[in-house]
Amino acid sequence: MPVLTEKQLARGRRDLAEKLDYNVDTTGWTREQLTAAMQAIEDWWEAQQTNLNGLINQATGPTRLTPRVKKALLVAFMRKKLDRVDS
Repeated sequence: MPVLTEKQLARGRRDLAEKLDYNVDTTGWTREQLTAAMQAIEDWWEAQQTNLNGLINQATGPTRLTPRVKKALLVAFMRKKLDRVDS
């Protein structure tokens, strides 16, 4: 189970703080809670990598998409999916 480095976690918290209004969006959250949440997301992500790769290969078979194309596909999908969250 991969673990983000302290430097990566600090950068993630800074990136999050730049995007959120701390007083509205993170009221009561501690640094440790944000770190734990980020690590939980990473754990979920790593656990799903192999499964997602297999599902994409199954859906596109017999053609195999390159890792670069799979990454672009996932990024495009997540952007669309997350845009709906803010709507």
